[in-house]
Amino acid sequence: MFEYVSPNWEKVLGHNVNEIIGKSFDEFLHPEDYEKMRCFQSKILEQGLLEESVEHRIKHKNGTWRWHNSRFNLLEEAKDDICILGIARDVTEQKEVDERIRHISFHDSLTGLYNRYYIEEEIKRLDTNEQLPISLIMADVNGLKLLNDTYGHKAGDELIKKVGNLLKEFTRDKDIVARWGGDEFVVLLPQTSKEKAEKIAQRLVQECRKKYVEAVPVRFAVGTYTKDSKHISIEKAFNEAENRMYKNKLDERNATRNEMVSAMLNTLKNKSSETEAHLSRMVFLSYRFGNALNLSEEDMEKLFLIATLHDIGKIILPEKVLKNEGRLTSEEHELYKEHPKKGEYIARASENFVHLAEDIGSHHERWDGKGYPNGLVGENIPFFARVIAIVDYYENKTNDFLGEKAMSKEEALKEIKENAGIFFDPELAKVFVSFIKKGNI
Repeated sequence: MFEYVSPNWEKVLGHNVNEIIGKSFDEFLHPEDYEKMRCFQSKILEQGLLEESVEHRIKHKNGTWRWHNSRFNLLEEAKDDICILGIARDVTEQKEVDERIRHISFHDSLTGLYNRYYIEEEIKRLDTNEQLPISLIMADVNGLKLLNDTYGHKAGDELIKKVGNLLKEFTRDKDIVARWGGDEFVVLLPQTSKEKAEKIAQRLVQECRKKYVEAVPVRFAVGTYTKDSKHISIEKAFNEAENRMYKNKLDERNATRNEMVSAMLNTLKNKSSETEAHLSRMVFLSYRFGNALNLSEEDMEKLFLIATLHDIGKIILPEKVLKNEGRLTSEEHELYKEHPKKGEYIARASENFVHLAEDIGSHHERWDGKGYPNGLVGENIPFFARVIAIVDYYENKTNDFLGEKAMSKEEALKEIKENAGIFFDPELAKVFVSFIKKGNI
């Protein structure tokens, strides 16, 4: 029990010194530190003076715990009474700083999950016969570049965080989830069979199909491997899981990217009924104009796809703009001008549409070089972009568009004719005007 307490005790821990005299040290000691302090006390009794110190927690009067670094020695003149002198230093703030540093060193700053360094350290502890079988799930996020290119890196960060949360939510408390790096994650499952690991992986894939970031569905490829023998190295387990993950990613790449593009197109249609109507009219008009240009079947297919996808970059626009709710502000107009380039990024994300990307990205270029986004001039503008530019202009002018009332066919054709060689390819403009005047539409 306490025989003497420094006045600093009250200053640091809030207790009145007179309330402490005669009480047991254990009354103030954290229960988890009992055993450690008893062992330390035994050392003191055996050796008298110890060079080492011990860290332990002492209860503050307000109920919180403060960390102390203490040194003790046995008072020789009071040896029969086992009198111990202790000097303590409050190290709570330092412990908190150390814990923050430790947390930072072991955790990914974006997701809050463990990082690769932690997994590499933890596996040394878990790689024992008692933990067998140890299973691994490796996951690689699909569509991160597409999301970054289309919506910006903030959306890409949201995708990474959403995947991290999903992995944490649908794995068990004993499992260790970490961001392996970039768009890759790893789940370490101690004492888990191959069958159980595969079931967990399948559930993760199923659950991710319910998640979206912006208009992009969350998708990732997974690979699993189970180390069920001490003769299998943990390095082999990681390599096998990673190889299976990449194989699945390659096998599913085209289907996944096409699914993402289709989802974005559907979202664009749902944002505005006018957008869907515009697409329908664009496809119909492009098809008829393509026939007038005597395009081959292959080129007609390409024109059809460009007409369908040319405005997919508008997925970045707010609904107010898509629904033509009044004239655009200068900020909205600048955002609107980004949609061709965003559409090009989206098309390049899919092998099925990559051959359309340049035309999609150029459908707002002008023959005189004053268009956007790249200021291309004349025949430097891809052919199908020049075709779509005329069709798109006519279709927009003859329907209410971005707050402007529709004009008649005659007025629209007059503007196209006047802007031939300025906005439009003069030869294509001539054919288009003639084509419409003949009553083809």
